[in-house]
Amino acid sequence: MPMESVHDRHFSAPGEELSVHMALHDDTRPDIKVFDTTMRLARAPMSGCRLAATLLRFPLMTAQVMAPIHWQA
Repeated sequence: MPMESVHDRHFSAPGEELSVHMALHDDTRPDIKVFDTTMRLARAPMSGCRLAATLLRFPLMTAQVMAPIHWQA
């Protein structure tokens, strides 16, 4: 992605759903999108069972994030 770019971010107000939209425009051609994405999330109650299920589903997520950070450092 070019360093000379314009980031455009939009967030909805948190409620039952949260929407995040991000777009990246070329600085020299603002009418052209280089990157465009949207994420929609639904609120879910936090419980011990849900937390345990998430930890079992993604047991190595912390290591997968930390290893590249330390590799680059």
